[in-house]
Amino acid sequence: MGDSHIRDLVYRLEVEKRPRWYLVAPDAEEEDIQLWSSKKFDVFPCRFGEFMTALDKSIPKLLRFLAPPKGAVEFPLRGYYVAASEESDAVRGSLTKDLTLVHASMSFAEQTAERFYSGYDTGWGGILNRFDARRKVTDDLLFKALLVNEAPTEPVFFLLRGPAGAGKTIALKRAAFDAATANKALVLWLEESGQLRSEVFP
Repeated sequence: MGDSHIRDLVYRLEVEKRPRWYLVAPDAEEEDIQLWSSKKFDVFPCRFGEFMTALDKSIPKLLRFLAPPKGAVEFPLRGYYVAASEESDAVRGSLTKDLTLVHASMSFAEQTAERFYSGYDTGWGGILNRFDARRKVTDDLLFKALLVNEAPTEPVFFLLRGPAGAGKTIALKRAAFDAATANKALVLWLEESGQLRSEVFP
């Protein structure tokens, strides 16, 4: 609270229009606690290290995660929204018949290892079950798409070539899944029968 910018922010935001805030202050006295309580603050009169140790003991590791945005469980694309908003019918329709949003909890058809290695692919089952082998081409694609072109100012096109049966689709699906899960990128997979619609991508 010694920073004038933070103090100004605290005083400018109306109490009833923000969530409860917390203040860790080792030298806080009873008068300080009462003052900040009136401004919707809970004060912890301890040092930061002591505060973190108490949190570590109090909160089980399995419960240490950020709550998903409202509606993200029902419609996972909302997890990427910058502001709370409602998607259009065109977006919903496109994600039903044209595109698949790639994410860790996506549903997939049953896939057995035996059928996968025989060349029968049900969709994303082989990827989520990790039946595929790690390949350099996948790592190269992730590196160039996410690191080399981290903030592109125009569309970037990558082409993966190879003979039929070489595993191009599986390599691309692995890259897409790893980009979405390990790197938190927004990844949309265009289905074979799908199309890019102008009302969805203006």
